[in-house]
Amino acid sequence: MQIRKLYWMCALILLSAAMLAGCKAVDSDQWSTETERPQPIVQATSSPTVTAQSFPPDLETPPSTPFLFTEDQIGVTAFQLRPAGIVSYVWTITVAEDESLWFGGVMGAVQFNGKTWTVYGTDEGLPDDNVQAIVVDEDGALWFATLGGGVSRFKDRTWNNYSTLNGLVDDSVTCAFAASNGDLWFGTYGGVSRFDGEKWQNYTRIHSLADDTVNAITETLDGAIWFGTNRGLSRFDGFSWLYYGAEQGLQGGLVRALAVTTDGTLWVGTHGTLNRFDGDKWSYFTQDDGLADARIDALYGASDGTLWVGSIGGISRWTDEHWINYSQDNDLQMYDVNAIREDMQGTIWIAGGYNHIYRFIPPSNPDDPVTVQNASNQIFSRPILPMTDGQALIIAQIEMIDAQEGWAVGGAGEHLDHVLRTNDGGLTWRDVSPPAIRSLLITPSHTSTFFYDRDNAWIVCNDSAEVWKTSDGGQSWNSTRIDFPQSRSDRLHFNDPKRGWLLRHVESGMGNQYVALYRTLDGGLSWDKLIDPYQDQELQGCLKTGMVFQADRGWLTYDCQGVYPQALVEWTADGGETWQSIWLPLPNVDAEDADSYCTSKDPFLFSNAGGALLVECYSFSGTSKSTQRFLYITADMGSTWVVNEFPGSAVLFLDEQTVFALGPDIFISNNQGQDWTNVKSVQWQGQFSFVDENQGWAVATYEDEIALVHTNDGGQTWLEIKPTISVE
Repeated sequence: MQIRKLYWMCALILLSAAMLAGCKAVDSDQWSTETERPQPIVQATSSPTVTAQSFPPDLETPPSTPFLFTEDQIGVTAFQLRPAGIVSYVWTITVAEDESLWFGGVMGAVQFNGKTWTVYGTDEGLPDDNVQAIVVDEDGALWFATLGGGVSRFKDRTWNNYSTLNGLVDDSVTCAFAASNGDLWFGTYGGVSRFDGEKWQNYTRIHSLADDTVNAITETLDGAIWFGTNRGLSRFDGFSWLYYGAEQGLQGGLVRALAVTTDGTLWVGTHGTLNRFDGDKWSYFTQDDGLADARIDALYGASDGTLWVGSIGGISRWTDEHWINYSQDNDLQMYDVNAIREDMQGTIWIAGGYNHIYRFIPPSNPDDPVTVQNASNQIFSRPILPMTDGQALIIAQIEMIDAQEGWAVGGAGEHLDHVLRTNDGGLTWRDVSPPAIRSLLITPSHTSTFFYDRDNAWIVCNDSAEVWKTSDGGQSWNSTRIDFPQSRSDRLHFNDPKRGWLLRHVESGMGNQYVALYRTLDGGLSWDKLIDPYQDQELQGCLKTGMVFQADRGWLTYDCQGVYPQALVEWTADGGETWQSIWLPLPNVDAEDADSYCTSKDPFLFSNAGGALLVECYSFSGTSKSTQRFLYITADMGSTWVVNEFPGSAVLFLDEQTVFALGPDIFISNNQGQDWTNVKSVQWQGQFSFVDENQGWAVATYEDEIALVHTNDGGQTWLEIKPTISVE
């Protein structure tokens, strides 16, 4: 049985959670000169506003149907609230000058004034829809830190957007903080930027910052600024830097969250330990000490002196030198907590789970239980419009199983966000999207799938800890949770309906990609973590371009981006528990040329010992760049290789001998690439799916046009298919 894979663009925007620490920012009028400042983009009056469907006008009066929450030794009542809205997966919460609440997430920002929700995205003026942090400056303007678009200022219904052209060290902004002296700090994937009202100053590892990926920023009572990074903690007093790692007492290298409580204590959250630092000594908390979970993504020091901890496993509150935990019951999703914030009435707002917002309302009598209200997943889900029978479809990615059965990702209009199934060769399709993912799929982004056969398929979205699995062609889906809930990209591979692997890209820094590797032996009902990015050295290197397994043997291919001239492959013989490196012999390129390097991709295994992969070699001369591609074949698991020139840009093996070279020029070989036959030259780019030497499909793109095309003669002729939805 041929194993097929497809990595497609679905609907969650990529990237890791970053927590906001801080509540005000400097006025942007001094950010840059007027000649540098971009012009206002849009007036906010065009923003869609929706009325909360059942949010009580009197916020102290809960709905009539409560959900019971349990807390250590204390009863807590939770109330289900169902306002409508747009944003998916919340990273940050803040309170504006007018006391309205702002939520930033994967699909933009939402303002809630107690009755209505107003939505802001790129159509309204944001430079990017992935809002990581929101702060309010002394002038009452809101600042939005985005992951890819820089920073945006919103004041008087006008947006002004700023990027590296205006002084930011990097446009991927992960966190923001306003210091007590008025300095504005931005943490990014490329270091940290400080704006003092007149000029920019950037700091990176060269300036003694612990790491260039900054996840959190805060300030202690002595005025020192602290930075949580992927590789430890940095302290800056305005003149000098101090580093805190394992030798200095910090437990856990990846710092995800920072907070300072009213007594001046610094709290540092990592994926494994909550660190407490009183300025002199460290102390530590894990699950054994009472935390709900030690994989921490959010910290907040409340005005009453308590500390709130958000983790993958739920919520913990530190008060009177002990922990109070909140556990899940009655469909409430108190996990994957990314944001915590206190409003002006002392209510704690928490974002967690699949698009859930909770309100913790403090009682007037301290001995009374806390009231919890849940604002429901509908707040942060752009509703997917239902498709009607006969409606025209756009197919964005396709993977056919045979001449009739197949899978696709597509939809109608701008939102190509549905998982689809066909049983008539692609003419009509059924919507089989997992129900929980339906509310998350908004616009195309990286999501990984593996379509094994007509019945079995798996889906994992980057900004989710859920792996979805179907064994009945999409009629029903089950999900399993893994840790590391955020990812920049994932790779899935299954040998059969039971045995599979998931490679999760957790973090990046300095050209390296840090990954977690999971394996399942029961079809995805449970996953065992084989490689941890913060405890294991294996696989924590260059960018991963492909993964394949055959029985217990597997390959990973790499792009080291010129660090090494040779292409790298890592292989395992024990199902992924241990790995060894193979440096591929250089093809016909100059090994001494420092401006040439090679990468590997598209691995395919024929058997336990035999396999093939594609090697791309780049040569640079002045401003010109040339690319050569080679097909590498081995019969002894990489000890020796047969190398042939490759005429395409992507490779697709039908079996051990038959292989397509795909691109605008389509070739086929029946002897492992030793000889090639030119089948057809086309003007479009395609994502191809062949089930045999004759039957094939492609999502063809040309400029702004996209079409589904089919061939029954091996690619010599292509005919367009007009796909439609079928509602059974």
